[in-house]
Amino acid sequence: MWTTGISLSSKRDALFGMSLTRKFLLATALFFFVLVIAVGGWITRRIEESVLIRNAEFAAYYMNSFLEPNVQSLDEGLDLSAADYAALTQISADDALRRHVLAIKIWLPDGTVVFSTDKTIEGQKFDPQELARPLQGEIGAYLDALDAEENAHERSLDGPIYEVYIPLHSNKTGAIIAVGEFYEDAAVLKLQLQDAFSRSLEVLGAVSLLVFAALYVMVTKGTHTIDNQRAKLKSLGDAQEDLVRQSEAIAREVEVGKRNLVEIDRLFRRRVGLELHDGPSQLLTFVLLNLDEIADIDIKSGGANSQEVRAQIERTKQVAADALKEVRSISASLFAAQNEDLASAPIRLSDAVSQFEMRSGLKVQRKNLELTDQLLPSVRHSLGRVVIEGLNNSFWHSGATEISVEIARTDAHLSVTISDNGNGELSEDAVAATANDGRMGLPGMRLRIESLGGSLTIKSNPGKSTTLQIQIPLYT
Repeated sequence: MWTTGISLSSKRDALFGMSLTRKFLLATALFFFVLVIAVGGWITRRIEESVLIRNAEFAAYYMNSFLEPNVQSLDEGLDLSAADYAALTQISADDALRRHVLAIKIWLPDGTVVFSTDKTIEGQKFDPQELARPLQGEIGAYLDALDAEENAHERSLDGPIYEVYIPLHSNKTGAIIAVGEFYEDAAVLKLQLQDAFSRSLEVLGAVSLLVFAALYVMVTKGTHTIDNQRAKLKSLGDAQEDLVRQSEAIAREVEVGKRNLVEIDRLFRRRVGLELHDGPSQLLTFVLLNLDEIADIDIKSGGANSQEVRAQIERTKQVAADALKEVRSISASLFAAQNEDLASAPIRLSDAVSQFEMRSGLKVQRKNLELTDQLLPSVRHSLGRVVIEGLNNSFWHSGATEISVEIARTDAHLSVTISDNGNGELSEDAVAATANDGRMGLPGMRLRIESLGGSLTIKSNPGKSTTLQIQIPLYT
């Protein structure tokens, strides 16, 4: 039993392990074999029926000429006359007729045999079921249908037999008065049917083979295509798995990098905040203290220009105080970047320009500064830094006495124009030179504007003026 189980399992594995093409060949071959046998048998039965009817019709016309004239006595009674009986006996004994007609029977409509080559059944009554068709005027024919009780004699005869039933009519009234039955040798018919069956199998086999070949070619091509696509899909699947693994590894590395960057940023902000607090803040505080001492000394000395000195000192103190406040704000925001409440909110551009006027004592011509109030805080902060840096450059480096700031806005861009009447020595080359010297004012301006997706252009007219043109997209 164990060996048999292994054998069955091996066969099952071999079957399920077959390729699609082999499975198709096996299933299609079996299908066409069954189809050819079934269709061939069906065609043979149709041929058999056709041949039987045709032969029966020929035999009926032939036998009717012998039988019908010799049963007319039945029109007058239920028995054959002696003359009719003798004539039928002579017909059934004729050697020429006996070569193909093996037996003859005459039936009454009720199933009684009134004449038979087999004398033992004469006068007996049998089931009249097979007489139904001839009693309706039709010819009935059957091949090897000898299982009825009245066919005992015919079953003893050698070879295949087919029986034919024909209606026998009255010459006077035309009514059916009896049924004639005769049996013929079916050896030739059998050979014809076998030949027809063989030919039908050949034709069906050839057609099936052609169809099978065409299907085989299509399935082979389809299988080849499927195999190629399956291989490509597997390759794509493997590549996708590799990409997923690589993505996961990169994601892990990015996550580690993000944590490292956060830590580095935290340490950087802490250090810069401490440096600002402990460096520039201390120095600015020292400046304020010294300015107070200078003011006290000047007042105590009773100098003639004490009022003017005092005013200049107060302006300087205010600037230093503002610078100290800003440095401390930057220091606090860097040192505690996680708490945004500690960071100073960006001021309005108009307020920043007002602070510049107060520090410099120079009046700035303004136009549409309020257009910047609706910008994002980060954008407003960066833009404000750039504008103040531009104003400081005009005041400190170009000797300008007139400065203007003009804002213009379209649906897509915001432009800022800073113009002065200075010496016009500021240019693109000057910006590059300041960067090389380590001064980051002008390069820092450009860096801030470019970080917003915008541009900064410098137009200098030596000896006359300088114009800074700033343009930023509004999506920022």
